[in-house]
Amino acid sequence: MKNIIFFVFSLSLLSHVDGQVNTLFFDDFESGQWSSNWTPHAYLEGEDGGRVEIVSGQGISATNCVFMGRYSDGGYTRTGLDLRLNLAGQSNVYLSFNIRDFYEDFHVQDGILMSDDGGATFKQVYTLNTHHWCDNVWGTFPPFSIDELAAEANLTLNNQFVIRFQQYDNADFNSSYDEDGFIIDNVHVYTKPSQYATLPFSDNFDATGILGANWAWSHADNTMTPIGNVTKPTGQVGIVSGQGTGGTFGLMLGKHCSDGLSANAIDLHLNLLGESNVFLSFDIRDFYEENHSQDAIYISNDGGKTFYKVYTLA
Repeated sequence: MKNIIFFVFSLSLLSHVDGQVNTLFFDDFESGQWSSNWTPHAYLEGEDGGRVEIVSGQGISATNCVFMGRYSDGGYTRTGLDLRLNLAGQSNVYLSFNIRDFYEDFHVQDGILMSDDGGATFKQVYTLNTHHWCDNVWGTFPPFSIDELAAEANLTLNNQFVIRFQQYDNADFNSSYDEDGFIIDNVHVYTKPSQYATLPFSDNFDATGILGANWAWSHADNTMTPIGNVTKPTGQVGIVSGQGTGGTFGLMLGKHCSDGLSANAIDLHLNLLGESNVFLSFDIRDFYEENHSQDAIYISNDGGKTFYKVYTLA
């Protein structure tokens, strides 16, 4: 294993399960039209003039995307984009998307909300704290666990589940004066049960150049206490070529722009039931990493619900 800066292990005493990704919904907005699953809300609260629309040439690689903000500077307006899903009987559901913070000022209303009554009521399950993000830069969060966020909000995955992207501010997408907004692309909802590898396990990342099914890019906040709001869409976690030992593939954890303190985590899922005398070894390259007590190896024996620090990478 190579080129690891901040590393989190999830060692779980669970049986092997299928780790295949099953797409429930995907939209890159290239059709230029809203699919039947979407309900855009240009005005939820505040002054009229909200803007939630598909725009060409502004997405990833100059493709289509969604603008959420205002048509012109004015009063504060709350906009929303609802994704309606039938999640009855589903589990291990995840959400991923690309997001660009168009100089959005942070407000507590900026976030992801969920509903299990068809949108009659919503609960905010995640706050999009743009205050410390790089402006006007595309990024993506680690996948959000819909199961966990819904459970924390006492919501049930059912046939009238709604995920809402919400934005709140008072300016438009004209960069000549004041500007605010979210730009969203490539919304993906899928199921992916964790796959726990048996021993012996090894990975040099060279075979495919992508993360295997036993790995999971994860939100780092639960191992960063008491520091919060450190998982950002500007984090960069993945396999890169030419950076491993001998110029091969390596696993990189860091960020792709400078927006203050942030954290990244990668989990390795292992089935250690009945095992003993288990050892871990890996190659690591410190790319000018400053020392923080949270740079460490953690372990979990409950599938990643709780972690314990076992070694600090000082």
